[in-house]
Amino acid sequence: QGGQAIADLLFGDANPSGRLPLTFPKQESDLPQPTIDAAKQQTVYAEGLAYGYRWFDAKGIEPLFPFGYGLSYTSYAYSAMHAQADAAGNVTVDVTVTNTGARAGTETVQVYAALPASLG
Repeated sequence: QGGQAIADLLFGDANPSGRLPLTFPKQESDLPQPTIDAAKQQTVYAEGLAYGYRWFDAKGIEPLFPFGYGLSYTSYAYSAMHAQADAAGNVTVDVTVTNTGARAGTETVQVYAALPASLG
């Protein structure tokens, strides 16, 4: 059934709705290069926490396909976006998604959060 699923996507009989869980570079040199210490027989990854999409953000490198990238045969409009935190600091995000295209489809809503810079 995998072949049928691919054919359905290629011929527009099904609408892709997933998002990439990783970042694809334009070229290999856009990736962090580990240092190989032959004397210790170790590989040192000096990028620290700047890996995946964080590496591209930190270095100002535009990837071929960024984290969260996805395609669709239809289009969507986002409206009525609202975020609210409760007393415990839990945040609820609401958004209305409207299919504005001519084809049926499913949209993957992505929400990104970060700690305040003051927390380091």
